[in-house]
Amino acid sequence: MTEDIEKKVRRRMGQWIGRAAEGASKAASAALMGYEVRETGVGSDYKRRPIPFPLLSTKRQRRWEYVEVKTGSAQLTPRQRKTRAAIRRKKGKYTVERRSFL
Repeated sequence: MTEDIEKKVRRRMGQWIGRAAEGASKAASAALMGYEVRETGVGSDYKRRPIPFPLLSTKRQRRWEYVEVKTGSAQLTPRQRKTRAAIRRKKGKYTVERRSFL
């Protein structure tokens, strides 16, 4: 019984840390690196693209980059792998960012 509770607590802590890492990554992309950031549904955490600078902007620079944020030794889920493959087939960019809070 206590093992089940410990597993639930560890899973919840992992989810909490993952959400915090995702929020930190979004904030850094938007505020520090000058990206437009939007939520995605399933398969990646968010998508971002550079905020256009009128004189230097090209269509290639304005393409969306899909970002998945992972902490610790977390791996992509089967759905995330499928999304990554589909995006890469269409010549898009899918990035996995690793974050640590320790």
